[in-house]
Amino acid sequence: MTRTPLSRASSLLRRVARLPAPLRRETLLGMPLVVRDSVVRESPDYDDAWLLACSMRARVIFDVGSNMGQAALLELASPGVTDLLLVEPNAEALAIAAENIVRNRLSERVRFVCAFVSDRAGDRVRLWTVGTGAAGSMYPGHAQSAAKAGLSMDVPTITLDRLEVTYGLFPDFVKVDVEGAEALVLAGGRGCARRRQTRFLVEMHSNPELPMVENAARVLRWCDELGYFAWYLARGTRLTGPELLANRGRCHLLLQPSDWPYPEWLAGIPQGASLETATRIPDA
Repeated sequence: MTRTPLSRASSLLRRVARLPAPLRRETLLGMPLVVRDSVVRESPDYDDAWLLACSMRARVIFDVGSNMGQAALLELASPGVTDLLLVEPNAEALAIAAENIVRNRLSERVRFVCAFVSDRAGDRVRLWTVGTGAAGSMYPGHAQSAAKAGLSMDVPTITLDRLEVTYGLFPDFVKVDVEGAEALVLAGGRGCARRRQTRFLVEMHSNPELPMVENAARVLRWCDELGYFAWYLARGTRLTGPELLANRGRCHLLLQPSDWPYPEWLAGIPQGASLETATRIPDA
């Protein structure tokens, strides 16, 4: 479905007015779905095929920053996934993710947590966001539309390690999309990382308060501390210093234990590849 300027304007007005988007019939990887508008993308994002490929090789997934469940539907496309934990601080966005999953009878493998994943549990964070917007952030400079309108909410924090204990789930794959708070998420998952059984797909972001080079440096320090390597997915190369990302506003890293080789099944998937590309790449 092609979105016209009028439909995009209507979508923005709905978000500002906190009205649900209309329902659409969509098909994703051969699955017929009924979902809210904008949940199934017209064309794949940079990392959709990478996300799908990683999900196809996972059993327990933590989706940190799930928003309205765009990634969750890809994660659930893999029959090997037994448990999916969606964590999202924006209750309105998470409610839509839950609705989409329940409406399509996919909920038996899914749990939902409305919280901001950080380095400490039990704190509060100010989240700047417009409605269910995917660009909600703890940094007002990243969520400029919300900051200009003074739209924010006070949300509770939790950590990856606390989620593991609470739900008795130990992820082999964690997807992180948190609009600048990437290093905080990782800092709260040291226990998870020390088991050396988990792969992280991290969408990195830059903003005025936290430039990309500093954000990347924080992630690399975490990797050094815990014996992980960071791989720059756009090139399929190991990231040894933050300077390579200095001019990027957004990019994607794969974090793995240092003794894990770069996956051959990812090497054949370029940035922005079709979802079908990920389904055709066999394990080595």
